[in-house]
Amino acid sequence: MKINTLIIGAGNISAFYDSPDSKEILTHAHAITLNDQFRLAGFVDVDIEKAKKASDVWGGMAYKSFDEVQEQIDLFCVAVPDRYHYQETKKIVSYNPKMIIIEKPITVDINEGQNLINLLETSNIYAEVNYSRRFIKGFSYLKQYITELGNFLGGTVFYGKGLLHNGSHMVNMLLYLFENMKKFSALGKVNDYSKDDCSREVVYDINGKHIIFQPVDSGYVTTFEFDLRFTKGRVKYDGAAEKIYFYNIAESDIYRGEKNYVRNKTLAIAPGEAMKNLYSHMSNLICGKENIISSVNDAYNTLLLCKWSE
Repeated sequence: MKINTLIIGAGNISAFYDSPDSKEILTHAHAITLNDQFRLAGFVDVDIEKAKKASDVWGGMAYKSFDEVQEQIDLFCVAVPDRYHYQETKKIVSYNPKMIIIEKPITVDINEGQNLINLLETSNIYAEVNYSRRFIKGFSYLKQYITELGNFLGGTVFYGKGLLHNGSHMVNMLLYLFENMKKFSALGKVNDYSKDDCSREVVYDINGKHIIFQPVDSGYVTTFEFDLRFTKGRVKYDGAAEKIYFYNIAESDIYRGEKNYVRNKTLAIAPGEAMKNLYSHMSNLICGKENIISSVNDAYNTLLLCKWSE
């Protein structure tokens, strides 16, 4: 029996970042239709024309509300705008599906996030938040690799398009890599996404060392990078190139007695791997073959770290 799946929200991440003949798998619809363990029931969107357009491309039915859906749904994918994540997921829980995928962030409000976790904990529903890099093998390799680099010395993140909406990917990744991260100070902000979600210049503490989030106005350029420095090496991630660069420490060729970071390896990241692996994981999760990878609790901790008082 295939896992019957309904996508709530017919936007880019649901249906329009790619097409059925695209090489990369960048949408939920593409990943679902390529996996023979799943059946795409259709799309729900308050803009019915968007739902129809998505179903014309990928198949399935188009609905204005999931109250119109007559068939049993096993998996709901919540891909509506951030501010609606709570209300849509709350309604879905009452349908008692087997699984829910929530696009990041879990919610935009701390109280809503806690309420949603409480609601999910009292259900028997598997729920994951799609922080996509947790489903890319290169970042699993990175997590293991940095354990060999000695003590963390500090780092820098460059990003834009809102600390919660886009920067939360970086916060969640750093929580995945280091596990203990806390707020230190807020310095400034760039209003390049929304009045409620600015790209903030903030400092976080990791094991007594600092990592600075530096906003770059996305109205000019899209930037998504990190640079992490350790006592035995360094790693850099370039989101535009989709590559991770690894450095060791070597004696300087120019200045006697000094040491420098020297690049010794490059790892290419396949962005289309994330969606494909997400749905393979969900299939294995329901069969008891895998454990949750991107939990709602991790997503809630990410939310807490992204919410700074004015």
